[in-house]
Amino acid sequence: AENGAVRLFYDGNEKLKTHDYGVHINGYLTQYQVPSFRAGRQSSNQNVNANDTIIFNQASGSLKHFNNGNHYSTSTGRFTAPKDGVYHFWCLIIFQNVADNTNMTDSFDLYVNNTQIAYSSRRAFADVGSTMQSFYFTDWLGCTIKLSANDYVYIRNKHNSQVIHDNDTYTTFQGFLV
Repeated sequence: AENGAVRLFYDGNEKLKTHDYGVHINGYLTQYQVPSFRAGRQSSNQNVNANDTIIFNQASGSLKHFNNGNHYSTSTGRFTAPKDGVYHFWCLIIFQNVADNTNMTDSFDLYVNNTQIAYSSRRAFADVGSTMQSFYFTDWLGCTIKLSANDYVYIRNKHNSQVIHDNDTYTTFQGFLV
């Protein structure tokens, strides 16, 4: 580009909308209106059984919670992709009142529509003083996936009868269009 002008390219399949992008004074390209969210579990624990959807019920109203585009539902626990693209998701869950020696291997899964795409990262039995503290067990998941418009993504509990702790800083689900 000449004289500080910015040239933007696209692959011909989708036109670049100029109102979706901004250029910072130092030349950084920034995106506005990017589908993204960070939701937490707040105000009450959630009791879940095997295969139940884990609901992150707080997605607005603070610095740590947001729902750009309103594509995450705090009632269903689903993020619905507004457009085709590559998305990144991250989830951290703290389970409460986990009995000593409970199998917590891969304690939750990430689903797209009704298909398991990824499972959480921790492979462990709950062990007081080793893999958990004060009967709290944590597990996490990170995943980058290609979605089509209207695909939905959610987190599902894997093991029988668990309590999801209502710490909205620690128990979070988040994602964004890359």
